[in-house]
Amino acid sequence: MHALTLRRSIPRAVASITLVAGLALTSYGCAAQIDRGKVLFSTDLPTGCNPTHQVTTVTATTSVYATYIFKSRPGSETIALMFTRDGQVYIPSSNLPTSDTQGLDCFADTSDLSKLDNWGPGAYHVSLTSGGAVVAEGDLTVTPVGGSASPAASGSPAASGSPAALASPAASGSAAAPASPAASAT
Repeated sequence: MHALTLRRSIPRAVASITLVAGLALTSYGCAAQIDRGKVLFSTDLPTGCNPTHQVTTVTATTSVYATYIFKSRPGSETIALMFTRDGQVYIPSSNLPTSDTQGLDCFADTSDLSKLDNWGPGAYHVSLTSGGAVVAEGDLTVTPVGGSASPAASGSPAASGSPAALASPAASGSAAAPASPAASAT
């Protein structure tokens, strides 16, 4: 009788472990494969946490998009986005809407950075912070078109043209709820 009970228990235990492992992979499968704490740039519109055609250098007229991949999934904390160009503030710190970041692994921004006010050649640094700690950062080098310096590099920082103001994932549909496979990795 004991052997019969044991034979029935083993398949149940295996099924339970398989179910738990399956749920864990469904909940966190892709998240382990993304480059956490990074801002990735691509020449294609981002659709999730692994953008295609990633770049670190573009010309000033090349369309380029940012994907902000958080170190960990944010809850209700506020995340602030800031751009610098050549060490100077380019886009002052602005808060991303909590409703667009809460529970997601990334914020796939569909704003074309090359359309920002005074966009031009320079070394750009993008950082996202929460509670004073950096939760994602990345660098992009923008080179002049045709090798000549562009006057666009001087002037006032972009304010109204900031990525956070141009589009949010909720409005653009670029980062859906974690259940969507094309959206942020879960």
